[in-house]
Amino acid sequence: MWKVGIDVGGTFTDLFAVNSATGEERTGKVLTTPEERSRGVLNAIANAGIAPNEIELLVHGTTTATNALIERTFPDAAMITTEGFRDVLEIGRMHREHLYRPYQTKPEPLIRRRHRHTINERTNASGKVEKEIDAAELQPIIEAIAAAGIKSVAICLINSYANPANERKVAEIITAALPGVRAIPSADVKPVFREHTRFTLASVRATILPVMADYFERLEARLREAGFTGNLMILKSNGGMMSVNQARLRVEELVESGPAGGVGYASEIARTASWVNIIHTDMGGTSFDASIVENGQGLITREYEIEFDIPVAVPMLDIRSIGAGGGSIGWIDSGGSLRVGPMSASSVPGPACYGRGGTRPTITDANLVLGRISPDLSGKFKLDVAAARAAVETLSSQLNLSIEECAEGMLRIATEAMAQAVKLVLASRGRDPRDFALASFGGAGPLHACAVAEALGTPTVIVPRYSGVASAYGERCDWQSSTTKKFSTTLRWPPKSSMKSAFV
Repeated sequence: MWKVGIDVGGTFTDLFAVNSATGEERTGKVLTTPEERSRGVLNAIANAGIAPNEIELLVHGTTTATNALIERTFPDAAMITTEGFRDVLEIGRMHREHLYRPYQTKPEPLIRRRHRHTINERTNASGKVEKEIDAAELQPIIEAIAAAGIKSVAICLINSYANPANERKVAEIITAALPGVRAIPSADVKPVFREHTRFTLASVRATILPVMADYFERLEARLREAGFTGNLMILKSNGGMMSVNQARLRVEELVESGPAGGVGYASEIARTASWVNIIHTDMGGTSFDASIVENGQGLITREYEIEFDIPVAVPMLDIRSIGAGGGSIGWIDSGGSLRVGPMSASSVPGPACYGRGGTRPTITDANLVLGRISPDLSGKFKLDVAAARAAVETLSSQLNLSIEECAEGMLRIATEAMAQAVKLVLASRGRDPRDFALASFGGAGPLHACAVAEALGTPTVIVPRYSGVASAYGERCDWQSSTTKKFSTTLRWPPKSSMKSAFV
C-alpha cells in the first residue's frame, strides 16, 4: 500500500509516494488542470504508476487558495455589516506601509464596496443586544445578493465577538432566503476583539470558500470513482493536517497549505544534515514562497498578511508568498518600465514556450531564451524556443532592447522580488541571512537560487534531490523512509572572499 503526498500548484501538480511495505519511492509531475484541479490529482497518481485503490493515505496540500488571493481570481463575495462600518476593510488599522511616500495606495479590499451592505443593528461591548435584526431591512439586500449571483456572504457585525446572536440571526435569514448561498458569521470564524481583523478573516473565508469547498467535493467524488478507499487528509498552513470535511469549512487555514509541505522538507534537511538554520524558498510556476527554519522547526506567526493591511489572523507557518514563479508574466507599466508578475500564465495557456496557446512572455520563456533550460527537458517536455523569443520580443521591441537583454532584465527583476520576500521574513525576525543556508525548492527554484543567495549574501545553497516536488515530499516527512541520501548538490555562493564587501 502507498502513502502519497500531492501538492497542487498553479502550474504543476506534484506527487511523492512511498510504499509502506517495500520502502519504494516514486515521484510524479503533471500540468495542473485549472478548469478541474481534481483531474490533475488523478493524472499525477497515474503518472507515478500507482493505482488509486492501492493508496492507504493521501495527504493533499495546495496553493489554490494562495494563488486565488494573490491573483484575485476568486468569485465576488458580499458583506453585511453594521451601519457605519461599511468601509472598515478599506480604512484598516490606520497606518501606512511607507511613511514618506505621499502617493501610496492601499490594496483593494477582498470584497468590493458595491457588495458591502449595512443594516441598522447594535450589540454593545458587553454583549447586550440593543437593537435586534429587522428581517424586512434585509430583504433588499437579499435581492441585491441574488441579482449579483454571489455565492457567499460574510456577516460582520460590530461587537459580535461578545455576543454573536445578531450575526447568527442574519445568517439564518440569508440561508433560508438563498439556500445556495453560504452565510459566514465573523464570530464563527474568529470571535476576536477589534473589528478589522475579524472582518478581514471572515472576508478571506467568504472569498475562497466557494473555490475550495467545491474543489474538495469534486476531488472526493473523482477519487471514489477511481477506487480510492483510503484516508484523505488536507495539509494546513501551520504544517498540521485536518480532515477534508473540516477543510471544506475552515478554508482560511489553507492559505499557505502547499508551501507548508516545503517547510516540512526544509525541517528534515535541518534535522538530518549539518545546516541547523535554513532559508526555505520554493519557486513554482505561479508563486515564490519563502520562510526560515531554526533548529529544525518552522516558525509560527499570527500576523500573516496577504498584502499590506490584509491580515489572516490564524496561526500558520511564517511564509511569505509573492507572484514570482516560472509562469509569471512580464509586462510594461504606464511609466514604460519593465515589470514581472504577479499575474501568471498558469498551466493554461502556460508560458509561450509550452506551445499551448500562450503568447505573453514569462520567466520560463526568458530562461529558455537565455539558454538556461534545455529545449527538450531531457526528453520530458518539448519547449518551443521560437515561441519564447517571439513572446519576449513583444516587450523588447517597446523597450528598444535586444531579446536577450529584455529576458535578462525580466530575470533580474524577478530575482530582486524574490530576494525582497526573503529579506522581509528575515527582517521581521531580526535574523542575519549570513547565518543561514538557502534551500532551493520548486521546479524553477534552482535556476535562480544562486542569484537570490548573492542578493542576500547567503554563503550556502542547497539543492535537494527532490527539489522539484519538495512540497509533496514534505508532506511525508513523518513517514518511514531513508533520508541519508537525499542531498545531491551543495554550492558555495558567492565565494567567502566577496562576502564582506556585500555588507559594507
